This record gives sequence, structure tokens and C-alpha cells, in this order.
Amino acid sequence: TTLRFGLPKPQRDLRLDLFRGLANWLIFLGHIPDSVLAWFTTRNYGFSDGADLFVLISGYTATFVFGRIMMEHGF
Repeated sequence: TTLRFGLPKPQRDLRLDLFRGLANWLIFLGHIPDSVLAWFTTRNYGFSDGADLFVLISGYTATFVFGRIMMEHGF
């Protein structure tokens, strides 16, 4: 039997852009010394900061891009 799959049309996912921008702001705010806004970043409330969020989103984006290529052209 032949395995068939349907891929959605490639389009820009604005949610990835939103969270990537948020991660960049968190990184920026984390580098301002003695800033009140730095207390609102995620590094104060967990084990990760904006850089970790940025790497996670970049990996997720790479999976979308290269996963599609692998599905269309083979492994």
C-alpha cells in the first residue's frame, strides 16, 4: 500500500513570530542592569529565561521547515 499524507499550504505562522518577539524582549529586558522591568521576566519565576524560550521556538520553527522538506523529498 502507498502511504498518503496531506500537508497544509505553507504560510507564515504569526504565533511563532509573536513568541519569538516576546523572547527577544525578555532577553533585552534581562540585560538592563537594575531595571524594575527585569523583575517581570521569566528568569525570576523559573529555571529558564528569554534565551531558552528563543531556542525552543527556533527548534520548533526548524521542525516545520525541514520536516516539510523531508516529507516532500524523502528522508
